[in-house]
Amino acid sequence: MTTMGLSAIFKIIGFEVPEWFSKQFSGSMIDIFPGAISLSWIFIAILEFTAFVLILLAIVKGEFRDDVSKKWTHPAFFITEITFVILVFGQDITHQYEAAFSLFAYAVLTYLAARVVLRDNDKLFQTT
Repeated sequence: MTTMGLSAIFKIIGFEVPEWFSKQFSGSMIDIFPGAISLSWIFIAILEFTAFVLILLAIVKGEFRDDVSKKWTHPAFFITEITFVILVFGQDITHQYEAAFSLFAYAVLTYLAARVVLRDNDKLFQTT
């Protein structure tokens, strides 16, 4: 929760693409048209903020309990996983392999956490 939440909040508060981000992706496949790097930054911020909000909703709804349907938890894990994969891709294409590996570890741990938390997936599709 804090990983996605703090990252999204700092991106929103900063309200502009940092210079290091522009430099890192300048000339890469992400820089395919003018403004593409800025759009990438905004897209990542939106994904992180969405994951954060969904996690908060899941906590407020008490979805950490086994007897409660995981209506918000499932998409929260999915969006978090997608976000980590996108971040790994970005680090990989700019040859930031140590950072890519760290983000890959986050992605794997998120996947494993999702498997544990969502082990009773049939509750997700039940209407009560």
